Amino acid sequence: MKTVRIKGVMFGEGRMKIALPVMGKEEQTLLQEVEECLKQKPDVIEWRIDHFLKKNCELEDGKLRLRDIPAEFFETARRVLALCTDCPLLVTFRTGYEGGEAFLSEEQYVELLTRIANEKLADLIDVERYF
Repeated sequence: MKTVRIKGVMFGEGRMKIALPVMGKEEQTLLQEVEECLKQKPDVIEWRIDHFLKKNCELEDGKLRLRDIPAEFFETARRVLALCTDCPLLVTFRTGYEGGEAFLSEEQYVELLTRIANEKLADLIDVERYF
């Protein structure tokens, strides 16, 4: 099995890794959650970005759909990543089809995760395809 080291955490060997989720809907709450989680010394922080982006959704066909990806999201992502100096940050957008907070188009999903990757706003990205 191949291994990879991210911020000092070796994946693919040793014990199972522990990820603590943060799901703040507002920046201040989110940053406080990250700081509190980091005190617990997890292997990974998982930021459920569907919770943060839920406020940018509107009801359509009985489902909350993401209408846009606000610029503030990317600034917040930079702040979250800056807090995670020694702990890998995993970013997850769980879609409504997966039990997440919102629905989005495949194009929005790809655009969002591509920008996160291109701007290096996370150490790991959870990619799933349920549309």
